[in-house]
Amino acid sequence: MALFKETDVSLAVDSDEPHTQKRELASAIEIAELEAGLLGGAGVRIIQHDYWSFSVTPTFDVPFGQKEERREWLALAETARTVAGMGDARSNTMQ
Repeated sequence: MALFKETDVSLAVDSDEPHTQKRELASAIEIAELEAGLLGGAGVRIIQHDYWSFSVTPTFDVPFGQKEERREWLALAETARTVAGMGDARSNTMQ
């Protein structure tokens, strides 16, 4: 097994102003795509941590030329509902 550092680039975007957030996120994605190309074969992972915070990272876990988007805070909320015994909120219906 080999352990190595995949990349030095991980960009954070944190803004509560929608226009600024959109512009900064686009810039972060552009930088990460350039870095992914330089790494040779990496894609870009974009993680939304909450309404205002994102991280953008080139990674070999995503195919070259692709972008993967995750919403970490929604996954955490879903896990909390499952642990609390509420199950999948999307399957609940009112009767």
